[in-house]
Amino acid sequence: MRWRYRLAWSLLGGILNLFKVLKKSGVENIPENGGVIIASNHISYYDPPILGCCLTREVHYLAKWELFKNKLFGSILKSVNAIPIKRKVIDRQALLKSLEVLKQGQALLVFPEGTRDLRARLLPPKLGVGKLALEAGVAIVPAHIANSQKPTRSFLSGKTIEVKFGPPIPRSWLDKLPKDKKGYRLVVSEIMDRIKKLQS
Repeated sequence: MRWRYRLAWSLLGGILNLFKVLKKSGVENIPENGGVIIASNHISYYDPPILGCCLTREVHYLAKWELFKNKLFGSILKSVNAIPIKRKVIDRQALLKSLEVLKQGQALLVFPEGTRDLRARLLPPKLGVGKLALEAGVAIVPAHIANSQKPTRSFLSGKTIEVKFGPPIPRSWLDKLPKDKKGYRLVVSEIMDRIKKLQS
């Protein structure tokens, strides 16, 4: 891991563990190496760093391009592997960068819903994650995060932020699907079904 990434996530993980507000399970479902997509629900701006500090391996993730408008904040995001993405159009540059990350054998965190829901509801998924998974030919690990909307309240109230990782969707199943919209829909449907099971 690069030192900036390791430092940032180690500090955050240390704080969360110190105050005993983070509960994680299923980390063993994350492959130690090789390309993998980690697909999670999305309820807070804090989700990427919280999910990242749960892992023992470095992870890249997609973040809306508006966050990169501030040069200083944008450079910080890039130092912890954020990939800018334009959400209201087909962002081919972000897709190509994501494919490159996966084909290099690295981990990529994605949010299939494409945006946050502060009330922790599961929103309809976008097809982009399905396309990415079938093009890259990598396994997908579903994840669910709860109570991350206002982490400072967790420190004060003792409310636990919960992160669960489920068993991976195997490549053998993905390899049988067509690389078209029908295949993409099947992939995102399976992802959301698995996230929903982790939610319960």
